[in-house]
Amino acid sequence: MPASSAVPFFVAAEDPPSKREILKAGLALFAERGVDSVSVRDIAERAGYTNPALFKFFASKDELVEHLFVECYRELSRRFAASVRTDGSFRLNLRALLEEYADVVDHELDAFLFVTDNLRRLWPRVSGRLRGTSMLRIVQRLVERGRADGDLPVTLETKLLVAGIVGVLSQVARMVYFGEFTGEAAERVDALESLILKMCR
Repeated sequence: MPASSAVPFFVAAEDPPSKREILKAGLALFAERGVDSVSVRDIAERAGYTNPALFKFFASKDELVEHLFVECYRELSRRFAASVRTDGSFRLNLRALLEEYADVVDHELDAFLFVTDNLRRLWPRVSGRLRGTSMLRIVQRLVERGRADGDLPVTLETKLLVAGIVGVLSQVARMVYFGEFTGEAAERVDALESLILKMCR
């Protein structure tokens, strides 16, 4: 994926260059190797600074991990929640959610993978308000709307449908990361929509 000259959403405008590079390096490495396989030295080397530069802004690697997780979770939740309208039909909202998901995968893949791979471990550290806009809850409301609209059957358990949809989206993102799909995720929105509709029926 080509590097962007834009300031990433998880970097504050007032952050000095060293902090910006540490944040970018940390997120890229955590998505690439997993949190437990990345050391402070790895982050500092990738960022082009020494270990003390990281400790100037974060007391530990865990503090950096938590900071990045909350920032990424907040932004992705905001984007996914904003794509689904309370007055929209199931089909329109499903399409809008998938288009937003594809845009996230095409432009914020590290953030998406970092969040999904660390939810079990770090989700309890997110505020209660933010938890209400999780991908699971957004998809659950979508499924409930589909049933209310008569687009989805009532025979399948809601939680199974939600797990199936979120699981497909998470796995597709991983396959994009590992190069198993060519092109952009936006090119697969139609296919994803068709797959999810078939799966739900």
